[in-house]
Amino acid sequence: LKRTTPLDPANKFSFVHISKCAGSTWIRLFMDLLNLNVCPEKETGKEHSVAYQKNYVCKDADYTLTSLRSPRHHVWSQFAMCKYSDWGMRVTAKTSFPRTGDGYKDDELDFDSWLDHFTEGGNQSTYYKCYHPANFQSRALTSDRRYVGSGRGGFNPNVTLAMDTYNNLDFVALVEFTHEYK
Repeated sequence: LKRTTPLDPANKFSFVHISKCAGSTWIRLFMDLLNLNVCPEKETGKEHSVAYQKNYVCKDADYTLTSLRSPRHHVWSQFAMCKYSDWGMRVTAKTSFPRTGDGYKDDELDFDSWLDHFTEGGNQSTYYKCYHPANFQSRALTSDRRYVGSGRGGFNPNVTLAMDTYNNLDFVALVEFTHEYK
């Protein structure tokens, strides 16, 4: 019943920004186009787990919102951000992050190498100072930690807790149905 009730635009909204899930687009849309009172007020920067944001950052918010992405697309987007963005190149510069080149075949090779690093044969605890892709969105839904990008706190989130958190959110957007708003 809670999900079918209209959200009151006069209230305060907490948007949980999960990396690489269109968070900047949604925050910009909520603030600029819809003129909503959104916490956090910046579209980039600190990204918290749902529990941490509810308990510490935006505890006076009336609604909690987020956006989620297809896991396959999410992992590819994390890899591409680490490999090609200015931020990703800076944070991975002194690591062994795979960069054989910029072509399509290079991306396939580097992506495979990057993923292999996080499987049982690789060093699961090292994340190249960028994103650790294992169950990233589920970790954001279940962790009580401030930041889940590094994977600290475990890689096998409680599925029941993830679903409970998801079901208690007031709004969940799906990236694949979101057009970028600039």
